[in-house]
Amino acid sequence: MTIHSEAGQNEAPSGERVPQIYRGWYAALTTDELKGKALRAVRIYDREFVVYRGPSGRAVALVDRCPHRNVPLSLGKLSKCGELECKYHGWTFAEDGRLTSVPGRVTPCEKANAISVPTHEDKGLVWIWPSPDAPPSVGPTLPPCHGEPGYTTVVRRVSAPASLYRTAENALDVPHTSVLHRGLFRSGERQRVTVTVRRSGQSAEAEYSGERPPRGLLSRVLGAGAKERELGVAVQHWDRFILPATVQVEYRLGSSTHFIVTAYCLPRDAEHTELLAVATFRTPLPGRLVAAVLFPVARFVFEQDRRILGAQSLALRGSAPEYHSSELDALGQEIWRLLLRAARREKEGSPEAAPLGREETIVQTFELLA
Repeated sequence: MTIHSEAGQNEAPSGERVPQIYRGWYAALTTDELKGKALRAVRIYDREFVVYRGPSGRAVALVDRCPHRNVPLSLGKLSKCGELECKYHGWTFAEDGRLTSVPGRVTPCEKANAISVPTHEDKGLVWIWPSPDAPPSVGPTLPPCHGEPGYTTVVRRVSAPASLYRTAENALDVPHTSVLHRGLFRSGERQRVTVTVRRSGQSAEAEYSGERPPRGLLSRVLGAGAKERELGVAVQHWDRFILPATVQVEYRLGSSTHFIVTAYCLPRDAEHTELLAVATFRTPLPGRLVAAVLFPVARFVFEQDRRILGAQSLALRGSAPEYHSSELDALGQEIWRLLLRAARREKEGSPEAAPLGREETIVQTFELLA
């Protein structure tokens, strides 16, 4: 096994420089959270936004600051005609941020408009592009299999006391599951697997081949009802990170069981990340029954992760990280490289459609505790 230090490497986590990407789609809310005249405050890397349902029916996002005296617009309300009214002096704004009225003044002030940013709504989710720059023609990464016949979808929101990088790495880190989550996700037995890492300028994927079905409680729930001959075959397993902040875990067991979690990370600041997790699955058992058993256990598993991430963040306060990695850490450095390079492109003003490099494939074989 090769162990290498990441301290001081140009493309490895060091200091407190967390790459921040604003030119990207971030899933911030569910469609249900924008019912009626609700105003939702959303923070992405310390940038504040107010999100609401405009009179046209579309999701609207404005910078959460009235141009008059900088009071948060999320403290206000929607008027009868659907315009956003500031709580302090009653200035009102249209969907595009245009100032429409100032109480006591015949005409609105010129150039005193709120700042509007793009939104995208699909599959029951609302994305924000937290920059006034026009987004590319390509939309956000949608949750696969959502709404397809035979699949059940459950959406949950959780919070992690860690940066986007550490949160994403934890979600896609296979080795820790047999230790921190022993008995719940994996049993701790050794097996030899082959991992194929595919990386491009927008994503990184680790595919695990030759992996026996995990024997933890969560895994038994997922495999319940499967045909006996399918329980002995190798499980198909993929982990993915997709810019700017999407993590995805996918399992297939034979032809009957398919489980895929797409978790949209929302970095509130350098040390706090929310995850909007969309779990879509198909099993031989009724979806509602599986969900009723599966998700209380999944909550417990995430609570273990939340605590370990909190302890890690506490240990890093006031000091630079000094990580040492091995080939078992299949995606950790790939995630960092993607974030760092995307932040550099953004700082340099490179267009989103600029060439991002060819796809590369790395194949490794090692023993894994499962």
